Amino acid sequence: MKIIKTKKYAQLKDANTLISIIQSYIDFIKQFPVYEEDYKKALAIAYFEQIIEGINIETVLYDKLVEKGFGSTDRDIIQHLQDLQPLSSGADEENANLIRNVFETYYDRDNVVRGNLFFMDSIPEVWDWMSKNSKFGDYGR
Repeated sequence: MKIIKTKKYAQLKDANTLISIIQSYIDFIKQFPVYEEDYKKALAIAYFEQIIEGINIETVLYDKLVEKGFGSTDRDIIQHLQDLQPLSSGADEENANLIRNVFETYYDRDNVVRGNLFFMDSIPEVWDWMSKNSKFGDYGR
């Protein structure tokens, strides 16, 4: 699948679909024991919430995320989330396995989504947005 990156690419339709899928993962984790350890459950929920925030940032500041500057690396994430699958109406264990696989894939230190989320706030406009809108820490200067 060839991905064409344009401002239109990061518009609401794709973003809302991805947010809906990720939110269903969060809701499932809260109701079903995907992980036995509480810390891992909390980590997965927080990371999925961070991905949702990254998607929201991209819909607002897409041009800044792909503007070449310091580091010359795009910091967008939506294009890298296109393989996310919605939960099936099948067995809970099947959905739990799907969520574990998705989390382990995207939380991997070498995954582009994790890297882009980590470095997004190095862009001044993203930093400003996060200081006003983020629930993931005090970004005030």
